[in-house]
Amino acid sequence: MRELLPFVIILFLSLTASSQPLSNLRQKTFNTAGQSIRLDSFSIIPNSVKISNVERADYTIDHHSSILFWIRKPSQQSVLIEYRVFPFSLTAATRRMSFDSIFYRFNIPGTNSQVKRDQTAR
Repeated sequence: MRELLPFVIILFLSLTASSQPLSNLRQKTFNTAGQSIRLDSFSIIPNSVKISNVERADYTIDHHSSILFWIRKPSQQSVLIEYRVFPFSLTAATRRMSFDSIFYRFNIPGTNSQVKRDQTAR
């Protein structure tokens, strides 16, 4: 029994410490007061949005930025929206290095930056 105790503790901690949900399916209730609704911070998978008691012609969706725009608002004050998301945002700016970090980190002998640094050191 004592041999199983560490295994059970590790198993329990690994199950409770999961930081991300295992599914990309989201179900949320939103207020319909505004002209648009920001659904999520991740991008929405196209054709995965289902809104209860609302026709598809009554709204449009920007899938990249996850914003729903009402064409015709529903009569309810809140609606249940079900959708799936990508595990990332398609609109997020991505870059590996900025120009400044490359320019000031690497010194190439014989370039103007190297000459200017040598002159200012004197």
